[in-house]
Amino acid sequence: MYGEVLYAVAKGNLRAVRAEVIRLAERPDFVRWVRFHQMGSLLYDLFPEISGTFLLDRATAMSRWGVWGRLREKLKDSPVPVVAFKGVAVGELYPNRLQRFISDADLWVRREDLDRVTEFLKGVGARWVMDVPGQRIFRYEGLPVEVHTAFTRFPYPSGIGEGDVLRHIRRVEGNLFFPDCDLSLSILYVHAYKSMYVRTSFKAIWWHEERILLKRGAKPVGGRVVRASARWFSSVKPEMLRGDYLEDSPKNRLMYLWHGLRMLLGLV
Repeated sequence: MYGEVLYAVAKGNLRAVRAEVIRLAERPDFVRWVRFHQMGSLLYDLFPEISGTFLLDRATAMSRWGVWGRLREKLKDSPVPVVAFKGVAVGELYPNRLQRFISDADLWVRREDLDRVTEFLKGVGARWVMDVPGQRIFRYEGLPVEVHTAFTRFPYPSGIGEGDVLRHIRRVEGNLFFPDCDLSLSILYVHAYKSMYVRTSFKAIWWHEERILLKRGAKPVGGRVVRASARWFSSVKPEMLRGDYLEDSPKNRLMYLWHGLRMLLGLV
C-alpha cells in the first residue's frame, strides 16, 4: 500500500492520493517509509495539510543544503575540475531545492586528480574518513562528501566514461561543474540499478526526479549499460519498494554479485 502511494506522488498524481496521504500521515510506519524514500521534505510542500508531520524533514533539508552551500562556494576554488552530481545537482531543478533531501554530497573527479582534490578538501576543513573502491569519503560540517572517480564499483559497470562526463557538464563557477540533464539522467539510471541490489535499495524519489529530467528533454548518454539500466528502471513497480535497508546477509551479497555480473555479461 505505501509503495503505491509514494509511486503516485512521485509520478505527480497528487489528486488521486491526497486523502490517503493525509490519513496515513498519522501512522508512524508510513512516516518512516516516506523518510526512507527521501520524500519527507517534498511532502511538506506538496501537502500543506500535513506539513507539521514533516517539519523535521524540512528543517533537516534546510540544514544540509546550508552546509552544501558553504562547501559549494569553496569548491569554486578547487585546483582541479570537480563535478557535483546526484542530489545536490538535480535538486537545483526542483521548484524549491529544499524539496530534495540530500543525505550526502557526491562529487566526481578524474582519477589522476583525486590526491590534489583531497589536499584541497582537507585545507578547507573537510575530514578524510575512509576509502572504498571508486570513491574517497569525507565529512564537512557533518555532511558526508563522497568523491567518486567512477559511478559504480565492481562488479557493476557504470557505462559512463570520462569522455561522457566531460562532454556533458556545465561550469558553475571556477572549477565547479554540474552535469547537464542528459548526464544526470544517465547517472540516475545506473545508480538506481546498482542500489536496488545493495543495502541502500531503490528510493521512490528517483521516479520524481526522472519525471523532472524527462520534462526538460533529457536523454541518456553512454552505451549499452546505460540503456539497459534505463529499461530496467521502467520495470520497477511499487510493490518492489522496501521500507528499510537490505540486510548484509550471504544471500543478499550473492544477489548483489549476480546482478552485477548480469549487467557485465549483457543479460539485462
